[in-house]
Amino acid sequence: MRALIAFLFAISLPALAVNDQTSLSEADGYTPISPSDITILKQAAPSFPKKAIKAGHTHEECVVQFFVDVRGKVEDTQIQMGCPEVFHKTVHKTARKWKFEPHIGGPDDAAVPVTFALRFTFKRD
Repeated sequence: MRALIAFLFAISLPALAVNDQTSLSEADGYTPISPSDITILKQAAPSFPKKAIKAGHTHEECVVQFFVDVRGKVEDTQIQMGCPEVFHKTVHKTARKWKFEPHIGGPDDAAVPVTFALRFTFKRD
């Protein structure tokens, strides 16, 4: 069974303002970015974990924050909202499969690393 994905800028779920996340930091040169400023090249949908089914979960929302490096690769995934632990492995694994176009914003139009977040909605039929 596949989980539904709602990007932070999708119609089905309200946007989560990345700039409002207390854990976001510009340390190490990473800049928070809005969803309209990044281009998705590859995405993946998580599966509903079997352990979650056995535990009786039918609907959960998990927000994962991560860094997008200068190559557009996802790094350092972190669960941001009250997501049951049984979903964590799936969320981390799925987020790391995403690929983005490098964000241009540095001096001389160089790619810069940014922070970004996605909301995964798990829903059983």
